Amino acid sequence: MLLILFFAGLNLSGQTAEEFRQWGDEAFEQGNFLTASTYYSEALQLDTANLYLWYQLALSSREYYSYAKAYSCFKIVHESDKTKKYPLSLFYMADLSRNLSDYIMARVYYTLFLEDYEKDDKYKFKAEEQLQNIDKIEKLASDTFSTGVEHLTLPVNSPFSEFSGFQQASEVLIFSSVQPLLSNEGEGILSNSFNSAVYISRFTQKGLSRPVLFDEPINSKNEHTANICFNDDYSVAWFNRCEMIGGYKWRCDIYESHYENKAWQRPIKLDINKEGYTSTQPFFYTDTSGIGVLLFSSDRPGGIGGLDLWYSVYNDQEFDIPIHCGSIINSLGDEISPFYDKQERKLYFASDWYYGLGGYDIFYSSGGFSSWSMPKNLGLPYNSAANDFAFNINREDRDGYFTSNREGSYYFKGETCCNDIYAFYNEEKIDVDSLPPDTVIAEYHLEREILDLVPLNLYFHNDVPDPRSRDSLTNTTYDETYYEYVAMIDRYKREYSRGLSGNEKLNAEEAIEIFFLAYVNEGFKSLLEIIPLLKEDLEQGSHVTMKIKGFTSPLTDTEYNIVLAKRRINSIMNYFRRIDDGFLIPYLENRAPNGGKLTILTDPVGEALSDPFVSDNPNDSRNSIFSIAAARERRIQIVSYESDFAGSRVKALEGAVINLSKNEVEFNLKTDTIFCSKIIIENKGDEVLEIVSIQSAQPWVEAYMPRRSIAPGKNVVLNICIKKELLTGSALGILILETNSRDRKSVVYVRVKD
Repeated sequence: MLLILFFAGLNLSGQTAEEFRQWGDEAFEQGNFLTASTYYSEALQLDTANLYLWYQLALSSREYYSYAKAYSCFKIVHESDKTKKYPLSLFYMADLSRNLSDYIMARVYYTLFLEDYEKDDKYKFKAEEQLQNIDKIEKLASDTFSTGVEHLTLPVNSPFSEFSGFQQASEVLIFSSVQPLLSNEGEGILSNSFNSAVYISRFTQKGLSRPVLFDEPINSKNEHTANICFNDDYSVAWFNRCEMIGGYKWRCDIYESHYENKAWQRPIKLDINKEGYTSTQPFFYTDTSGIGVLLFSSDRPGGIGGLDLWYSVYNDQEFDIPIHCGSIINSLGDEISPFYDKQERKLYFASDWYYGLGGYDIFYSSGGFSSWSMPKNLGLPYNSAANDFAFNINREDRDGYFTSNREGSYYFKGETCCNDIYAFYNEEKIDVDSLPPDTVIAEYHLEREILDLVPLNLYFHNDVPDPRSRDSLTNTTYDETYYEYVAMIDRYKREYSRGLSGNEKLNAEEAIEIFFLAYVNEGFKSLLEIIPLLKEDLEQGSHVTMKIKGFTSPLTDTEYNIVLAKRRINSIMNYFRRIDDGFLIPYLENRAPNGGKLTILTDPVGEALSDPFVSDNPNDSRNSIFSIAAARERRIQIVSYESDFAGSRVKALEGAVINLSKNEVEFNLKTDTIFCSKIIIENKGDEVLEIVSIQSAQPWVEAYMPRRSIAPGKNVVLNICIKKELLTGSALGILILETNSRDRKSVVYVRVKD
């Protein structure tokens, strides 16, 4: 449950910077970020050069969704942080650039961040995730859509927070809202005296009526209530009761109430709640066999990230032990607000991890609990540069609602501070791929989507498949080895942390968990993504060549490792032959009716390229089998994907279109004698290309060109030079070219090696 708290006036006169800092730290720790930002701002008036205060002000502003302010503060920190004490500033600047819809700069800042950031943690993995998919994000931001979205007006939405709205039949809108408690005089008290409750607004000829509180005892005067859902006949309700802990932090449980004798009965706390952890945003549905399922979000142990999606089966009015929705759905970030559409068999949810336009984006995945497809971004207009979540579809008319703090929402403090409810009305969607070539409305991105996934690594447990075999072939498919491998994560944690204690033990276990999540699981996810793209390419008659290498750790002799590498490659070949009832077999055997062809080149490398520091001692299983270094060596890699992309279609070039001969120049301080380089800028459009500005954030980068206007089909030289005297070592700079082309901004990276 995302709630916004408000700051009451404070008497701030006559205090020192240190006192303001302490008060700000206390408020920040409690989760009262708006108050914290006020204290940090006051402290900065007395101590302007204090980077800690700027950094904390940036973090606080980000937490209450003041995106522009947070970005400006992080930028001040980054540009002044000579000792790189705050390396995450670039990461946050990249994330906030997405919140501000500046995806060009998001690309730049993610790249700069990854250049210097050495830790293998969630920040690095998220930056890699967003950067890898930045083209998809830019396409999402430019897509056309036919769905109408309406911001519900007063009296439903207010300057406070309204969320989790859904329609009951055609009669009422049910939603949650955070409202200030009222004094006896009826005046709002703008402090932490807020209460969340469930409200009802009825549909009338004049629109939605003034909301009224849902019946007691579901709502409570003394407890926070939110996120209600019902069974099919609205005779049972599930909802959240939440408490504030540590000042302004929330912990929620799921409760159940039955409607009997024309009244809701006393709520009962469900056994599926986990003491000390949050269970929130329940959604209940009944499947086609009549079995009830309760989906919810929780930070309980056994998850992957912060908040993960879980489900519990409803049998004889009792809920079974909750089951994790798996690593296809859940990520290292937060997944919230699940909704399952039975008609289309799609699970909708919000995530702040997968590639998206801003904060939380709404995603969907097809299938069921035993087999989910890779999550896809729902795109515009449901998603925005802000937070979007709590998506649902009406049973009757297939319209629906979602929650967002996007610009246009009502607010007290900043345009994106507070959540409101939005309705959507589906019209017939345009299918781009079904249009004839002369009416294509967006560039065909099949080639880019495929090549973004390559190279692709797939990992194995030691001596798998077929341990101790001398055969180069196997009957095992890669997906079988994958599922057996991920089931061993607890054993890996135990073995890799053996003999350690305290923080060392915890760090070792965490490192194993990150390896499985960021490497093993992500590799399989990428495989699931590339298969339908490969099928689409082949169905258009393309000739495709894939090269696959097989690797092993150095644990056994070279001859055996070559055979093992062959078995591993053979397991992925078996997988290709079995998926979708042998769909790929005609293409592999060069007998597809449409002339399409799939050629696989194999290279069983074995241990030849393995890390020389990986243990090959069979008596040291911790390092030779269960260490991350050894585990990284046991893989196959789809090294390359080459295709003629026979079916690709590209939109006709209209207007000014910029093309750079390269987007990176490099200088070596020790060996170069000339510190200038040239890039050719070509106009591939049919109108004059104007270079509006050339900017760099680094004072040691200079650029100039003889003219700023380029006729269609013509080109001009961009000269890029560096001031060697301003550099002390290796560096990475950027040039930003703002133009009148469709892309608006182009980026050139300037690398300096010492």
